Amino acid sequence: MSTSEKSSHWKALRATLTLLLFFTFPLLSARAGVDNVLPGPVAKPRVPAASQAQSLARLDDMLQRVVDLTNQQRAQQGLPPLTLNSSLCSSAQTQSQDMASHNFFSHTGSDGSDVGQRIAAAGYSPIWAYGENIAAGQSTPEEVVAAWMNSPEHRANILSPYYTDIGVGYAYNDGSTYKSYWTEDFASHGNVAPTPVPPTPTPIPPTATPLPPTPTPIPPTATPAPPTPTPIPPTATPAPPTPTPIPPSATPIANAGPAQQVVDLTNQERTRRGLAPLTVDPALTHAAQGHSQDMEEHQFLSHTGSDGSSPAQRMMTAGYSPLAAWSENIGAGQATPAEVVAAWMNNATLRANILNPDYQQIGVGYAEGGAYGHYWTEDLATHIDSPSVTPTSVPRPPAWGRFWLFLPLLRLWMR
Repeated sequence: MSTSEKSSHWKALRATLTLLLFFTFPLLSARAGVDNVLPGPVAKPRVPAASQAQSLARLDDMLQRVVDLTNQQRAQQGLPPLTLNSSLCSSAQTQSQDMASHNFFSHTGSDGSDVGQRIAAAGYSPIWAYGENIAAGQSTPEEVVAAWMNSPEHRANILSPYYTDIGVGYAYNDGSTYKSYWTEDFASHGNVAPTPVPPTPTPIPPTATPLPPTPTPIPPTATPAPPTPTPIPPTATPAPPTPTPIPPSATPIANAGPAQQVVDLTNQERTRRGLAPLTVDPALTHAAQGHSQDMEEHQFLSHTGSDGSSPAQRMMTAGYSPLAAWSENIGAGQATPAEVVAAWMNNATLRANILNPDYQQIGVGYAEGGAYGHYWTEDLATHIDSPSVTPTSVPRPPAWGRFWLFLPLLRLWMR
């Protein structure tokens, strides 16, 4: 064999080896790649149009069954039935699909949205009162409604006399943790209470804690540790005044204004439990005062402002940035700082906000007048550079990205 023929065969062999390495390297890299990625939705085979129509009909029947079972529970308590509302159905289905697709369980959407924002975005307006029940793992309407009725906060939403409309959503993802994800949204456009409105016109939006045990697994608590960057909004309702007075050690400083007295009482509750006192922040104070005045002037009680703003938006607009974690307590009808702080401390969700060790700043707003006579707002937050905020890890580059790092070496070898 001549020298030119040997050179030609050697070039052909190198080209073959290069192509083999090109196609096998990504496969080897994929086996050693990122191992902490959650599984995504499982691809489903294409379903004929007739089967799709049958599946949608079964889904409609299942969602209607949840509405019927909910109204049966209300009828047993002498409450009027809720009306199925297309906007609420849209917001509920969006949240169920979001949880199933992104494999999480929370009232906070994957885009950071809260319940009120989703309901408003779906076209439900004006909003006077709203609430949301979520659940995961239950396979039938009977199971999920029974689980909600066995949870005090979810049961309170189902049996609230202040709701007129309902929407239900359901999504299934076989590749997710709990497979089945349920959402039940409640709302009303105005004051529909059959009796004079007490200081709690809206229900407590339930936390993302698990429901009581059912035949199917119930999700764990939605972060028993520090709050997520967008914590679940607390109840949009003022907590009722407690008949038990605040102990003498919780008396506010004399001659201080109502807002400062609320700060003092809040810090006294934290100090008793060995927690650091909160520092008054001008931006949070501005946001809280603006919301209290907004509720008093426009005669409403909600975490959603008359302009559609959320608590986080108001805090950042007032200049509190960068925002890492936040919560907001509101109240109406309580005549003194001692009454409103006592009411908040007697509510599990609002008490958790006050005693959260990760919050560092506070702002309090107070307005007098309106239907309830007194409107209170307490904004609590911490900056993103706080030591309690865990930095987000950076994922490794994909297998093909790592392959191109070796391309210059391959080119030299081919010469």
